[in-house]
Amino acid sequence: MGMSMPLLEHKNSDISGIAGLTYEEADDILQMKLKALCTEGPEEILNETRFTQPALLVTSIAALRILNSRGFKAEFVAGHSLGEYSALVAAEALSFEQALKLVKARGEFMTEAGRQNSGSMAALMDLSLDEVRSICEKTGAEVANINTENQIVIAGKSDTITYAISEAKSRKGRARELNVSIAGHSSLMEPARQNLEIFLQKEVVNDPNLKFVQNSTGNYAETGEQVRRGLVDQMTGTVHWLETIRLMNRDGVGEFIEVGPGEILSNIIKRILPQTSGRNSGLLISKFV
Repeated sequence: MGMSMPLLEHKNSDISGIAGLTYEEADDILQMKLKALCTEGPEEILNETRFTQPALLVTSIAALRILNSRGFKAEFVAGHSLGEYSALVAAEALSFEQALKLVKARGEFMTEAGRQNSGSMAALMDLSLDEVRSICEKTGAEVANINTENQIVIAGKSDTITYAISEAKSRKGRARELNVSIAGHSSLMEPARQNLEIFLQKEVVNDPNLKFVQNSTGNYAETGEQVRRGLVDQMTGTVHWLETIRLMNRDGVGEFIEVGPGEILSNIIKRILPQTSGRNSGLLISKFV
């Protein structure tokens, strides 16, 4: 059906075997037939946030396990939005089981928040961050993701996003509304933020054993408490991806390996760092949910 198929149906039995076992483990933990849903559908059910988010996590962890089985070891990790949970599994701050249960709850919380506060998101391009912030101040939109210097995602109520898109075009920028029904990383997700904060209170979060850069600050989180706070703040706060990549590169990361479906983050990094050099490996976990 989609994101998991290249791994589950890979001609190399070692790869397909690890992927299959990872999905079976997830099915046992969540008590749902996620593997069957990913391979057989129906696609409209898989595309619901409460199923999409666990599926993305499992696919990323399957890819990570395949890399680890071949001797790969990252020194730095970061994840974009939902991808932070996979990055934290890689850094052993969260167990796979913890991350799965958290992501399932997160998806449910976001779906409910979207019902309470419907909204949308849009990518603005060819405008500076200052220009985007000016547009947000004028329209009431909020900066959701700073992906590159001139690709910035905004979020807000649907009419607010329509107004912001019009304003961006009037300033010679390009704008594209995203195919989402929630305003992620904005104040409209406040009910989800509150619920996730309560859910996380009962979880033991370890200190990351790798250099982990978190979304909410674009800086390192070195303790379990910083990780916990960052996951909560991320729900209504900006994803500082541009700062994340610049920090990793500044500290010697010259090879970025994207773990997860697609090449969205890899393409973004090519725009941030047309040429990279360095000795360390950075593991990037997608994606924009």
